[in-house]
Amino acid sequence: MKNRSQSSCLAALILAAGLFATTFRASGAAYSLAINESNPSAVVITGSGMGGIGTDGTTTANYGVDLANFFTAAVSIGAQSASGTPSLQPATGGNIYNNYNSDTYEATGGALLDLNLYSSGTSAQTFTFGSAPFNTGTEVINLSAYLADLPTTLSAHGSIYAGDSSGKGNGTIIGGWDVTAVPEPTTLALAGLGVLGCVLMFWRRKS
Repeated sequence: MKNRSQSSCLAALILAAGLFATTFRASGAAYSLAINESNPSAVVITGSGMGGIGTDGTTTANYGVDLANFFTAAVSIGAQSASGTPSLQPATGGNIYNNYNSDTYEATGGALLDLNLYSSGTSAQTFTFGSAPFNTGTEVINLSAYLADLPTTLSAHGSIYAGDSSGKGNGTIIGGWDVTAVPEPTTLALAGLGVLGCVLMFWRRKS
C-alpha cells in the first residue's frame, strides 16, 4: 500500500510539472509579436525581432498597430496606459508603444475584436518587407477584466496591421501575433490539489 501511495504521488507530481510546462511554448519564428497571457493582469507582449512580411510608411506611432481578431468577442476598451516602463517600438525607431485599446480595423471586418498598441508620440513608423517590424522590447497590459474574451489556446495567432481604425494607412499586414502562454487556472488548480494531498499524506505519516 505504501509503495502504491508513493507511486500515485510521484505520478501527481509529474502530471503537475507536465501541465505547467505545456502552459508555455516557444513562439514560432514567423511571428513578430509573442503574447504571454499567463497572468491576465500583466499580459506581456514581446517583439521577436523577426517576421516582417509587409511594407508600410504611411502611419505614425500614435496610430500604432492592430492585432487583428485578438479578442474572441467584442470588447470596449478605452485608451489605457501600459504598465511599468514599456520598451516595445518599431524596429526603425520612433516612439515606444505605451498605450492600448480595443479597435475595429477596416481590413478585419470584426467590431472591436482587435487589440491596438500605440504611442502617445506622433513620430513616423516605417515597416519594410523582409525586415523585423519591431525591436525585442515589451509592452505589459492589463486585460484581467476581459479574461473570458482572451485567446484560450496556444494555437491562437493572427495578423498585425499598420495603423488603427482612424489611421488605416494602406491596410498592410506587416507581421503576425502568436500566443505563447495561456492561463489554465482550473487544470493547474486540480493538479495542485493532488500535490497538496501528497504533502499532507507524508506529513501525517511523519507525525
